[in-house]
Amino acid sequence: MINLIDSRAIPMSKALQGEFGTTVAADYRGEPVLAAYEPLPVLGLGIVAKIDIAEIRAPFIRAGLVALVISLFIVAIGVALFTRLSHRILRRLEESESNYRAIVEDQTELVCRLDSTGVLLFVNQAYCRFFNQLEQQLIGQAFVSMIPLEERQKSIDAIALLSSSTPLSMVEHRVIMADGATRWLQWTYRAISDAGDRLVVVQAVGREVSEQKAIEFELRNTQQQLEQRVALRTQELTQTNAALEAEIDERKLMEDILRRNERELRLSEQRYKQLFMETGAVGLLVDMETTGIIAANQMASAYYGFTTDQLKTMNMTDLIVDSSEWIAAATVEARQSMRSRFFTKHRLACGSVREVQVNVSRLEVQDKRLFYVIVKDISDELRAESARKASDERLRALLDHSPDIIM
Repeated sequence: MINLIDSRAIPMSKALQGEFGTTVAADYRGEPVLAAYEPLPVLGLGIVAKIDIAEIRAPFIRAGLVALVISLFIVAIGVALFTRLSHRILRRLEESESNYRAIVEDQTELVCRLDSTGVLLFVNQAYCRFFNQLEQQLIGQAFVSMIPLEERQKSIDAIALLSSSTPLSMVEHRVIMADGATRWLQWTYRAISDAGDRLVVVQAVGREVSEQKAIEFELRNTQQQLEQRVALRTQELTQTNAALEAEIDERKLMEDILRRNERELRLSEQRYKQLFMETGAVGLLVDMETTGIIAANQMASAYYGFTTDQLKTMNMTDLIVDSSEWIAAATVEARQSMRSRFFTKHRLACGSVREVQVNVSRLEVQDKRLFYVIVKDISDELRAESARKASDERLRALLDHSPDIIM
C-alpha cells in the first residue's frame, strides 16, 4: 500500500485527486526528482513519471564545465598574449624612457620640469652642475628661488601666459649663485596641458648667456662713449667751422677793403699809411728788393715785442726762421701775382717761435715796389688741428678694434 501522507507520495496523491502538473520531490531513495503527474479517471488511478534532478542537470553541468574549460583556456591564451605584448610595450617604454632620460641628462642645456605652482619636479645633471647642488636638494624648491626679487615677476608672468594656444614663452633673467656671483640665463618654457586644457607641467630649457650679455653691455657702453665723442667732436667741428667762417668773412672783408683801397693807396700815401697803421692786423711794409722792413704798425710792434723803430732796422730774415726758403718763395710768388700767401715760422723778441700765415700783396708807392705783409698767428689753430687729428686717430683705432656691429 502507498502511504499517501508520505512526502514522497505527494505527486501520486495529487494525481489521484484529479490534479496534473510537475513538481520536485524526493523519491523512495530520498533523491530529489522532477515528477510529472496526471489522473486516469477511467481507471480511477493516477500516473506519475519521475526523473532524477541530477540526470537533468548532468548535460548542463557538462556543458558548463566545457564552457568553463574553454573560457579558462581562452583567458589563459589572452593572458599569455597580453603578458607578452605588454612586456614588449613596457620594455619599449622603459627603453624610450631610458633613452629620453639619457638625452636629457646628456644635454648641456639646463632642463627642468615644474608643476603648475612653479615647484621643481625634475632637474637634469646640467642643472645640478650649474647650481652646484644635488638633485635631491633641488627637487621641491621653487623655481624662482634663485632669481633676484626684482626679476622674479618676469618669469612668473612668462609662465602664466602659457596655454594650449600659447604653448611657448621665453625670458631672460639673472641668477644669484651660491658664491654670490651673478650670471644670466635664457629660458624657453613649454606648456604641457591635460585633456581639459589645464596646465599640468611646464617643461623649461635654459642656457647661459652671461658672455653674450657682457658683450652687449660692453657694446652699449662703447656705443654711448662713441656717441658722446661724436657729439663732442661735432661740437668742436661746429665751433671750428664757425671760426673758419668768421675767418673767411674776415678775409673777404679784408680783401674787399684792400681792393677798395688799392687805388686810393696808390694815389695817396698818407691815406695808405693811415690805413696801414690803424689796421687791426699785424702789418709790415717790406722792400721787395732787399726784404728790409721799412714800416711796421703798432700791432706788429705788440706782436713781435720790438718797437716800430727797431723793426724798421731789421730785415725779414731776422723774423723768419727758415728765411732762405720762404723769402725766396714769397719773392717769386709776389713778383708773379699781386697777392700770395704762405705759412712759415716767425721768431719773437722773447725768443719764442710762432706758426704764422703770411699774406703778401705787391704795392708801388712813389715808384718804389713794396711788399705789404699781413701776419696772422695760427699756432693755436695748428695745435687744435693736431689735437683733432690725434682724436680722429684714437677714434679710428677704437672702431677698428670694436666688433663689426654696434648696437
